[in-house]
Amino acid sequence: MRHKLITLILFTVFKLNAQTEGISYQAVILGSTDKELPGINASNNLLISSSVSFEFTIVDENNNPLYRETQSTQTDSKGLVHLIIGSGSPSVGLFNEIMWDGTLKNLIVEIDLEGGTNFSLLSQQSFLYLPYEYHRNITASGDVGIGGDFNVDGLTQFNDDVLLDGDSYVGGLLTVDGGTILNIITPAARSNNNNNNNKALTVNGYTLINDNFEVANSGITSLTGKLIVDGITDLNNTLNVDGETIFNGNFEVTNSSITSLTGKLIVDGITDLNNNLIVDGTTLLNSSFTVTDTSPSVLTGTLQVDGITDLNNNLIVDGTTLLDGPFAVLGGHGTTLDGVLIVNEEATFNNGFYVGTSRRSTFGGPVVITDTTQIYDTFSVQAGNTSNLTGPVNIDGITNLNNNLIVDGTTLLNSSLT
Repeated sequence: MRHKLITLILFTVFKLNAQTEGISYQAVILGSTDKELPGINASNNLLISSSVSFEFTIVDENNNPLYRETQSTQTDSKGLVHLIIGSGSPSVGLFNEIMWDGTLKNLIVEIDLEGGTNFSLLSQQSFLYLPYEYHRNITASGDVGIGGDFNVDGLTQFNDDVLLDGDSYVGGLLTVDGGTILNIITPAARSNNNNNNNKALTVNGYTLINDNFEVANSGITSLTGKLIVDGITDLNNTLNVDGETIFNGNFEVTNSSITSLTGKLIVDGITDLNNNLIVDGTTLLNSSFTVTDTSPSVLTGTLQVDGITDLNNNLIVDGTTLLDGPFAVLGGHGTTLDGVLIVNEEATFNNGFYVGTSRRSTFGGPVVITDTTQIYDTFSVQAGNTSNLTGPVNIDGITNLNNNLIVDGTTLLNSSLT
């Protein structure tokens, strides 16, 4: 006898699929009529090697369709079909835009045993857990625990606190909108060689900071690479530079702050010093040195000038001054020397020349004086050198002339001449 079957599906299987974006679906399909056997009414009429089509619909808890697709396939020799939901032809939504946020989802399966589009309801089943582990958008309202490595190849955005107990690797862009706290272990713990040295913040590549960067609690920041700051940089404490430092732009220290440079300072552009310059050691000036605005300049150490030095105003020297080259004073400016002046070569004075009390001046070369000169203490010119005095000379102390004295003008001696 012939009997018509009503049930069409035996079972379905939902499983995770990490290789393809979709849900694995398997079913055994029965035909719509019993197979005729002699003396037996069989109810296991398998639909083998036949074309069938499916329509899959995923709905939310309110039966609103989130995604719908159709697929056509062929049953095998045992009536089995194996499909991937998400790889068919979609008519509603996109599979990779389904939000697996933990709310109830139902799968509605419809079938056409002729392989067309005249679908009939086959089954409706709820997802009891998240049926998908490899997805672009995942929203979790509760805690998420990760026991192993957490690898992120794309954009990762944290809008709240993130606590990482184990190692974490981010292969793509890491964006943090909120505060980030790195609880680095103590230097003592790092020196114990207990494999904790990699728990610091280590950046092996390019690092870009578009906003504030702050290191608090007296923490140490070590930069072994190049530091480029495009904006304003405020240093509220001491700046220690052990190596070479190059400033290609302005360098400004305000608020009476102290700046200590223990290494070499190279300035390629103009340098303005609006306050006192105090140099305790050797100072080498290979080019022009200008002090304006009547600001005082104090040099307590050795001043070495390899090039020409022009003094457009009075030169006052309180201590010993050694000049190995020619010494010239021009342009109607008076020169006062309160300390010892030693000149090993020719010296020319076109204006006033004064030597203070109890000070000694020695000239190793000829001396030419064209204006009034007052000498209150020892004035010595080495033997064999000619000195010309064309203006008045006032000598209040002892004067030793070991060679010829040629005076073209008035000479006033207020003491003994021997």
